[in-house]
Amino acid sequence: MTSTTKRKSPAPAPAPAKANVLTVTQEEGKSQERQKAELGLSSTVANAVTSSNFAQGSFGVVELSEAVGVMREKIARVKAGDLSDVEATLTAQAATLDTVFNELARRAALNMGEHLSATETYLRLALKAQAQCRATLETLAEVKYPKAATFVRQQNVAYQQQVNNGDDNATITRAGTRGREGG
Repeated sequence: MTSTTKRKSPAPAPAPAKANVLTVTQEEGKSQERQKAELGLSSTVANAVTSSNFAQGSFGVVELSEAVGVMREKIARVKAGDLSDVEATLTAQAATLDTVFNELARRAALNMGEHLSATETYLRLALKAQAQCRATLETLAEVKYPKAATFVRQQNVAYQQQVNNGDDNATITRAGTRGREGG
């Protein structure tokens, strides 16, 4: 009689000490506690930590100081008006979501007629991926081709009240002639 044993995946090796260390230079005029607070509350550092943690599964240990440096460079490019990273990210995400949609739709089709609950689950997830893909592409289009701002002059009229948006000093009288307030 043969027995099968299930092998456990090896536990991930502990991260080297350098991976979770952020190298910080003491700034003149700031206490160490102040700098710690600024770093601890910095969205740049927090997102670099999160990105590093999630990237470990695919790329192994990502050093925190390097991750913060890359994150700061990306932010600087966006602030300077270079949205190429944003466009690349959105394009890649849309392509991935489209792939997820197609795979889930394929699985739904394979289960159709035999396993209705599995078909429904796969199809629901496929349509969610499709909707997210569409939203991502809309965002990409808005980044690449922003809508022009529209300024609308609006006139609100109520019983015995007239509000004109526009020239602050001019009013329109009932006769339709322009007059000056306070005059």
